[in-house]
Amino acid sequence: MQTLTVKYRPGTLAEVRGHEAIIRKLQTYAADPYPCALLFHGDTGVGKTATALALARALGAGVTAEGVELHNPEYAEAAGLYMLSSNKLSVEKIRETQDRLRHYGRSMFGGTGWRVVIVDEADVMSKEAQDSWLSLLDDPPANTTVIFTCNSGHKLAQRFLHRCEYHHFDFGIESAPTEAKRAANVQPAATPAAGRFGTAPIRALQHLAHP
Repeated sequence: MQTLTVKYRPGTLAEVRGHEAIIRKLQTYAADPYPCALLFHGDTGVGKTATALALARALGAGVTAEGVELHNPEYAEAAGLYMLSSNKLSVEKIRETQDRLRHYGRSMFGGTGWRVVIVDEADVMSKEAQDSWLSLLDDPPANTTVIFTCNSGHKLAQRFLHRCEYHHFDFGIESAPTEAKRAANVQPAATPAAGRFGTAPIRALQHLAHP
């Protein structure tokens, strides 16, 4: 039985509400994707995972060639969508996922061939787990997008943050938590992970992590 959260989750990027600027950038990206890592930062319940899933669908990951969404995790992985929970994520599982992305293409269901890895609650990853992602983030496999979500970035290392293209989600500046307000009010500056999204707010990334 589906929870209400899953039942009423947006199915497409166009159905996501409240994050228009981010959605426009992601729609542009989905139309002409390139391998990269994205970091969706914001409070619990603001729509980070829903947006990540909508982007995955826009890229053709986790769906059949006919556009049917696959909810079974094994079938979804066969169709290019990997859902990882950070609180159960070991270094061995990260390396196994990386090996699959680098050495195995999609063998079932047809579709676009794009792979999307969604890592929820990245801020609970250990230092060792974060470091295990670095080589993949430096050189993402072809046809692959990795999306990390986090509520609070204080536990994420600078070397990890600087390899991701950063997007801040909030409920609106007036009602956003204090941390989100500070992150949203910084001026953007260039970062090595800016990619074709343009610039990412590097000062916000510095605010998220310990010095």
